[in-house]
Amino acid sequence: MELRDLRYFTTLAREANLSKAADALGLSQSTLSKSLARLEAACGASLVLRLPRGIEVTEQGQIVLRHAERMTTMAKDVRAAVDASRQVAQDCLRLGVGLGELGEAESLALSQFVSREPHARVDVVQASSEALSAALARGDVDCVIGPTPEVVPPDHRVTPLGTDTYAGVCAINHPRRDRLRSLAALVQERWAVPRATTRVGLRLAGLVHQRGLPLPKVAMRCDAVTTLLSTIARSDCVGCFSHAMVQAHPLRDQLMILSIEEIRYVKSLVFISREHNADLLLVRTIRELVVANRKAVA
Repeated sequence: MELRDLRYFTTLAREANLSKAADALGLSQSTLSKSLARLEAACGASLVLRLPRGIEVTEQGQIVLRHAERMTTMAKDVRAAVDASRQVAQDCLRLGVGLGELGEAESLALSQFVSREPHARVDVVQASSEALSAALARGDVDCVIGPTPEVVPPDHRVTPLGTDTYAGVCAINHPRRDRLRSLAALVQERWAVPRATTRVGLRLAGLVHQRGLPLPKVAMRCDAVTTLLSTIARSDCVGCFSHAMVQAHPLRDQLMILSIEEIRYVKSLVFISREHNADLLLVRTIRELVVANRKAVA
């Protein structure tokens, strides 16, 4: 039984079509068919049913599929561990940061990292927490700063970083500032929001739906939090951001955090890395700097 055949089988099961799976793998249909035949022979069972419009994985095939997914993941982990062992020599740290999580403490930690490791390079990738979790699992990033995941894989190491409080934000000279005392008032305003789906955004949408309120008009969508807050500071737009984001912004003196308890949201943040690279020099250095700076800024 070859790992290659197991990997091909996981793709075939996902696509449920021999032609589509072959295209996804960059193989000919005959090559994929031979691979499937080898795997079925090794298992001593039929793994798929051939239907007019594709294939269906059999009960025995589902058993093989579960093991195949674990084995291919383990193979990726082996490769990731080997790649991680070269990290110090390569002098490159790939840091994933959740959208809007690059606050004052994280910015200070990055500047200190660059000073402390003059021969290293840090690549910062900002994306949604879901995208970063997937990137960490694939080995595309070495570590992640973001919200506490709902499920922590057993091969991940999690370091708590404290909490961030999210609240409504508007310009300090907003023409209707004194009226912005409830969610009902806020939804009447124009909003500046991230393009990507975030937990804070989903929570706000749920609150709006529960209260039977109209969806607010979105004036700007942008994944750069600095741009969103700059727009809010210079216009009549509103948004929902953490206190840390506001305090780290150059125009913080032109921004106002609204005291609307119903939309106040406390989010726990963590530093996550895979166990196989958690103690490597660059990962350990950035983790220690982030933890220290968040304590200092708090």
